Formats: sequence, structure tokens, C-alpha cells
Amino acid sequence: MSLRQLVEEPVATAGSARLSPTSRLRLTIAARWDLVVLLVVSVFGVAYESYFLFRGWFPWDEGALSESASRVLAGQLPHRDFAEIYTGGLSYLHAFAFLLFGEKLASMRIVLFAFFAVWIPVLYAVGRRFASPAVAGAFVAACIAWSVPNYSASMPSWYNLFFATFALACLLRYFDKRRARWLVAAGLACGLSVIVKSTGIYAVVGLFLVLLFDEQVHAEGKTVERRQSYLAFVLVCAGAAVAFLAVLLHRRLGASEAANFLVPGTCIAAFLIWNEVRVRHVRASARLHSLLGPIGSFVLGLALPLGVFVAPYMVSNSLGSLLDGLITEPSMRLQFAAASPPTLSSIPITILVLIAFVGLGYALSRNKLGERLAGAGLLAIWCVLTGTSYGYQATWAAVRDASIFLVPIGVVLLAAAIRKRGSDPIENVRTFAPLALFAFATLIQFPFSTPIYFCYVVPLVFLAALALTTSGRETGRAALSTTALVGLFLFLAAFGVIRMNPVFFGGRATIGEGAPLGLARSGPLRVSPSDSRLYQRVVARIREAGTSRYIYAGPDAPELYFLADRQNPTRTVFEFFERGPRQDGELLRALDQHAVSVVALNLRPAFSPRLDSRLMGALAARYPHHERIGRFELRWRT
Repeated sequence: MSLRQLVEEPVATAGSARLSPTSRLRLTIAARWDLVVLLVVSVFGVAYESYFLFRGWFPWDEGALSESASRVLAGQLPHRDFAEIYTGGLSYLHAFAFLLFGEKLASMRIVLFAFFAVWIPVLYAVGRRFASPAVAGAFVAACIAWSVPNYSASMPSWYNLFFATFALACLLRYFDKRRARWLVAAGLACGLSVIVKSTGIYAVVGLFLVLLFDEQVHAEGKTVERRQSYLAFVLVCAGAAVAFLAVLLHRRLGASEAANFLVPGTCIAAFLIWNEVRVRHVRASARLHSLLGPIGSFVLGLALPLGVFVAPYMVSNSLGSLLDGLITEPSMRLQFAAASPPTLSSIPITILVLIAFVGLGYALSRNKLGERLAGAGLLAIWCVLTGTSYGYQATWAAVRDASIFLVPIGVVLLAAAIRKRGSDPIENVRTFAPLALFAFATLIQFPFSTPIYFCYVVPLVFLAALALTTSGRETGRAALSTTALVGLFLFLAAFGVIRMNPVFFGGRATIGEGAPLGLARSGPLRVSPSDSRLYQRVVARIREAGTSRYIYAGPDAPELYFLADRQNPTRTVFEFFERGPRQDGELLRALDQHAVSVVALNLRPAFSPRLDSRLMGALAARYPHHERIGRFELRWRT
């Protein structure tokens, strides 16, 4: 349902039902209240993010994004002409941003800000599917506080989150009147997500399983007899989803990886098998035919952006380069750019914290004013305690670890509701959709499970939790009251603003007020004073030491190409993608071929190993003059 319909439909319905003037007035006030809440959270989100939009950076992130966009702007094709580290679609978007706003690092963040501003009302519309305006507003505020303002670089994982939300909104709209265009729109959003970063495929898998469950729900109403052949089809689909997880995770499949990434998707697959086995259905051919239409519409939307993106590779006979860049090179990240999720040792503390959360929610749900005030007071005390190191760590770990339990508990509760046969089938599908989406979208954290990667998916955690706790609200069976949900989500929002943000790289305390990077191609980006001094000096020396349009900067220093306005003589952005004796020889030949007069050697690369002694010796022989500036060693020849 669109935002306009969410607000206006109750009033229109009131007129058709010939309600009394008092009832119409109530509905008009409710519609205006919807708009007021949406306006408040939108203003909060836009204002809050605008404050942090140009603060903080990881130099290699900004460098990789800007270097790829610059090469696209120069007419190069990702993967064929240079080692694009993502799918490539985001490089085209950033190149477009450079055309609109100038070739500056800040231009990429302006595009992110535009998407973020659109994401807020869409997220609110999705939240309104499950809760009242007040709850939906608090939910959106929590999602804002835990997401983009903590790290405002225009990273592809943010776009994966945005497009997953857009796709879910379209899918929920499809469930209203079964119009295929909404499935095409959902597929289109997923396709755009994939061409930004291949991890967008996780949302595709999750939403496909939602459509499979939706078909089961509709087939149940047409019961005739048990048909094992369709059960086999469900087994194949569920088994394929689990196999997809196993293949993806098998190289780093420890206990933490299994709990965080394998178990949620496996629970979704097991739930679909259970649901298929429990009832008798119509013949398999009829069911496959009924599934084919929705899947076909979804795939059509998915194929449109993918086809446009792949076309240049097919025309230039470079499809192999694309496949190599999307399949072969990402495996190198498991070795050089990987971080395991937190161990499961915090689970006992998490269980205690979650019990306290549930207790506070129950207290806030009570009708007695005294119990509500007591619950609100305890929640306020808890918020104060998060100012301590232990309180912060316990709360962060509780939310992080709660995501492990979310899908297993969710499918059990949903199965229990289905067995009672008292729940609305369409409501069950709507509740299942955020669960399935999160179960697979959480893989965005693999293999680099650092805190910021949890922020890329935490709005989907909150959404799935909202769907579960409000399931059955129309019949009075919701787990928590409106007051409880508003209180808990506002607590999470306050924790995100007051406690989380200062410790993240785009937040307040990490860089203080920061200092302007102060370079022609940086725009208003503010970084730490030490980084500002370092890069101003390094870029100035690069320009002084050589007149060639080409330099070499590495390992893992692509930001210097962009900030110094120099070209890269190699096809690499991060050296670990192409490292070895053969590549070292190719590097030396490229330096000679392009008459490179300056090299900037990163002595503390973020991911790649340092250059070996043999290559360092060859560079020293070619570039005898040198100067150490921070972590960089500049070498040049006259």
C-alpha cells in the first residue's frame, strides 16, 4: 500500500460506509496523525544524517569508490578494463554523481543522502503494515539511529539495504490486490541491488521463498488430496537454499558463522517443508501453474536491470571478465578481507538482557498506570547505565545476539499460529516476509563481520521483530502493546544516537568536530586532524615530485589516485586481488610503459600484504629519491 493510500484510504472508506460525522472526524484526525508522524521522523532522519554526512572516512573505501567511478567516467568497463571490487553498477551511479556535482568525494555521499531520504518514508510505509503510526515512527527512528549516520560513506551495502526495503514494500503491496506490476517492481529493486553489489542476490533468495510460502497458503484453501510431486518441488527449493548457504560459508564455517548465517536460512527452509507436509493440496501441475505467474513477474523485473548491465560485456565479448570478477576474485576476500562474527560466549548475558527487555515490555503493556510508570522508569535507568562500558557492551551484544534467535523463534511462533488456525493467512505471509528477507540478507555480514556490517542489516532485524511482536494485533493477540513497542524502539533509537554513534567512524567522538580534508577533490569531507595533515602533505609532495599523469599508490591506497588527480597504470584497486611474481613483473613494466615518475608506497596496508623485498628493491633502484610521510613512503626520480 502506498503512503498516500495509508493516509487517505481510511477517510475515503469512511465516506463510502456513511459513517457519522464524529467517526469521519476521528478518521480524518488519524490520517493527519499519520502524516505528522511521517513528517517528524523524516525531518529527524534528514537532519540527523545531514549533520554526519561529510564526517569520517576509511581512506581505502573512499579511494576504491572514487577510483572506480573515475575510470568509468573515462570510458572504461568494470572488470574488463580494471579490477572492479563490486558488481559495477555503483561505479556508474558515482560517475553520474561526478557529472552532476563535480569530481569530489563528497559527490558520492550526496547520492547516498538522496537514497536515504527516500528510504525513510518507504520504511515507514512498511512499518505501518504491522503497527500504528506511533509504533511505526519509533521503529523508523531506531532504524535511522542504527544505520547510515554511523558511517555515511556511499558503500554498496547501504544500497543493498535500501533496495531490499523497496522490494519488500512492493511485495507487501502485491499481497493487497495481486497486481503483477508490484512483483515486477520488487524484482526491479532486487536487480538494481545485484548490479550494485552481488550480495543483493540474498534478498532475491529470501523473497523467492516468500512467494513459495504465499502459494502454499493459497493452495491450502483449495484442498483436494495429497500430492507428493509438489512436496518434492518444495524439497528441491528448500534444499537449494540451504545448499546455497553451505557453499557460500563452507570455507569459514565455524560455530559463530553457523549460528549467525546458516541457521536462519535453514529454519526458513525447514518451515516451508513443514508447512508443505502438514496439509493436503491440489494437484502439482495446478500449483506450479499458479506459482509460475508470480515468479515470472518477479524474474521479469529482476532481469531488466541485469540485462542492461550485462549487454556491454556481451557486445564486447568480455562476459568472461565479468564472471571472473564476480565469482573468482571475491574468493580472495576470504583470505585477506575477512573477520569472524563475535563468539557465542555472550549468549548467556544476552538471554538475561532479553528477558529483562521482555519484562519491561510486559510492564509497559499493563493497563495499570503504576506498572507502566515503573516500566518506563526502569527503561530510563537502563538507558543511563548504557553510558558505562559494561552497560554499552551488554546492550550492543544483546541486540547483536538477538538477531541469532529471531528467525528460529519467529518460525516456531508462526507455525504455532498456523496450527491453531485462528490467524489470517495473508497476515501470516506478511509476517513471514521480513523473517525470510532478514534470514538471507544477514549474509551481507559475511565474511567481514565487523560492527558496521551489522548496521547494514539491523533495520531488517528491527522490522522482523516488529512483524512478530505485532502479529495478531487485529484480533488482540499481539505480544506487546503499542506503549511497550514505542518505549522499546525509542530506547533503541536513544541508544543509537547517544551511545553508538560516538564510537563509529562517522560519529562524534571518533573524530570530534574533525578537520576539513582540505583538498580540491575532497569537497567538505571532514576527517581526523591527523589524516587531514597527512593527506594534504602527501598529495602536495606527489604533485611537486612528478609531472607524469600516472603514479603508483599501494598497496591498498587508491585514495591517492583520486585526491592527487593522477591515473593508475595498473588494473588493480586492492593489490590482494592480483598479487604474485607475475603481477610484480607486470607492475614494473606498467611503470616503465607509462613513464611513472612517483610511487607512493603504503607501509601499513589495510588488507593486502606489504610489498615483498624483491619488488621494494626494484622500486628503490628505479626511484632513488625518497621521503617518509606517515605511513607512506614516497619515491621519485628526476
